[in-house]
Amino acid sequence: MLSPETTGRRFGANVLGRTVAISESNTPARLPVFVVEGISDWADRVYFPALVSLLRSGIVRHLYVIDDSRTYQTDVELRRRVAYRKAKLILSLTGEPIPPPDLSVLDRLTFFDKANSDDRAEYEKLLADAVFIVTPPGSHAEIASRWTTPVQRASQIFIEKPLAEASTDTALTGLGQYPIYGIDHYLLRASWLASLGDSQDLMEALGDLQVIKLRMIERSVSDLVYRPGAEKGMILDMLPHLLALVYPFADLDTIKLTALEVARCSRAPSSHRYETFAKVRFTCSFVRGRVSMELPGEAIVGKGVVPDVGDKNPGKYFELCGTNGSLVVKLEGDYAVRRINRDGTSVWYGDLTANPYEPLLREVALGSTVPTALLTFTSAMEVLKLLEKARGLVKAGAIAEYSEGSTVSDTLEIADEYSLTEGNQSESEFLL
Repeated sequence: MLSPETTGRRFGANVLGRTVAISESNTPARLPVFVVEGISDWADRVYFPALVSLLRSGIVRHLYVIDDSRTYQTDVELRRRVAYRKAKLILSLTGEPIPPPDLSVLDRLTFFDKANSDDRAEYEKLLADAVFIVTPPGSHAEIASRWTTPVQRASQIFIEKPLAEASTDTALTGLGQYPIYGIDHYLLRASWLASLGDSQDLMEALGDLQVIKLRMIERSVSDLVYRPGAEKGMILDMLPHLLALVYPFADLDTIKLTALEVARCSRAPSSHRYETFAKVRFTCSFVRGRVSMELPGEAIVGKGVVPDVGDKNPGKYFELCGTNGSLVVKLEGDYAVRRINRDGTSVWYGDLTANPYEPLLREVALGSTVPTALLTFTSAMEVLKLLEKARGLVKAGAIAEYSEGSTVSDTLEIADEYSLTEGNQSESEFLL
């Protein structure tokens, strides 16, 4: 059985057409072995930089990066992107060419491509301390289930949102008994919002709480082609962030979706037949100390949309509104957190500019406790079911269209609207 304790085993890591010899000998057995499933844009942007730091500092013993080129064999552009990400990871590990790079760290990096039968045979015998699944949502559950077998096993499994495309995915069966966690990067960045919610001074400054708002809008639709999972619509792709940000304040089982408005950008790729814009209204039980109160909320997520004229906040923000002011978390740029008072003054609480995956991966590597800024498997399933309830109302190819660059208000004027409480859709149409 291939395991982290294998001595002297040499693998071929094929990068840009050349083979780099990788040795596993002389590595301390006490250090963890990590696996990243997928060489996606997100893996390149947040996982690889954090893992480079852990590998170079000796905190992680070995990193396996798993690819499956069968999924993009005919896509020349995506093949180029994957090759670039592999090369970039290697160069980041070894340092700049001048002074001469330290190549020894490459002994602790292995690429496997499931399209290669030899690689796949070795992959299917791996043991890992932690596996991070960063592939399109449709493959999440199937990959996770592979890591729960007697031969191929992981001590912990971490899955990027959403947990799967559907709660009915048969690969999810039985996974709840394993240490599986859902990751949402906005929850990682804002996990300390819960402690702010317990701050008596802050709550008194905000006054009586009135509404929760989330806005995540982007001006362009150009990246949709290479955005895994986005072809299933913004409800599945971006709405999980809302539920993750509400999670520190409210139990997920108290969130009730009440209404939904959706539209599709006319310039969206033809493969994206579902909504590229969605507004969701909901209620939740907000916990403030020992007191629970029901709060309404609204979330607007979308591509190819611009803010309304005079909108005081950026395109991406989370806002907790009270009678005296609002707590605003900017979800782009410097990720600043501030309180805006009704008289226009503001109080700055800090910013969240650092890569939130660095402390997460370090905490997993050290293995002292399970990181708190994660969704349990049960909570991740609750998120998925809430998304499905909204998803079940929207029919592909039959959605009102808007022009790229429309304002939020203009888009809402033509959006298709659904009620989730008035029974205009039968329960059987929901995927719950």
